[in-house]
Amino acid sequence: MVKEATLNIDSIAASSFQMQEVFAGYRQSSDVASKRRVREAINAALTSLPDWPQPLMF
Repeated sequence: MVKEATLNIDSIAASSFQMQEVFAGYRQSSDVASKRRVREAINAALTSLPDWPQPLMF
């Protein structure tokens, strides 16, 4: 599991940075429609994430 986490650390860091940028833009936006689209996109992305860490198979 440590090896897999190490292999994916770059994409995890990039995803975290992107989510922070989206959230900052969301908070500063005054357009209700764009806020709704951002909220829907974030909710869709979060619900499609797999449970992590996945259960170990023995």
